[in-house]
Amino acid sequence: MRTITPAGVRLTKSFEECRLVVYLDEAGYATAGWGHRVLPEDNLRVGDAVTQEWADAKFLQDYVAPQQAVEHYAGQQLTDAQFSALVDFAYNEGVGGFFEFAEKHLRAGVMSQDDLVLAVPPALLLWINAGGKPLEGLMKRRVAEAAMFCGLIVARAA
Repeated sequence: MRTITPAGVRLTKSFEECRLVVYLDEAGYATAGWGHRVLPEDNLRVGDAVTQEWADAKFLQDYVAPQQAVEHYAGQQLTDAQFSALVDFAYNEGVGGFFEFAEKHLRAGVMSQDDLVLAVPPALLLWINAGGKPLEGLMKRRVAEAAMFCGLIVARAA
């Protein structure tokens, strides 16, 4: 499986503050650690504490599905920077959100590198809403993803 680069991990962590207490995110979801959406099997409620080890383990687990989704949809045609930017997007929006984005804006195997660089960054900037309203934090994240996608933030594979 292709994996996100260290620069991609840094990008994600720069927007996902590690919080060791379960809280409600801006969209109203119970969240803990590095942006992990708390699931029923986590047996946690808002206000419960988690350890750094738990947060780090969930972060690694939560990265698997986005990496697989991006690799499956378009991984071979993407540079390391493009792959990492889209994995961050999929981590943040969820795999379903990534597939919705990809169906609209990323024609896998059809677009040239020039077409990708022209089409994808502005499309990322359309995904700035949470809970039905635009958020400044999501706008900043999408700008950073777009910059990484264009190679303006170096994302070399380890």
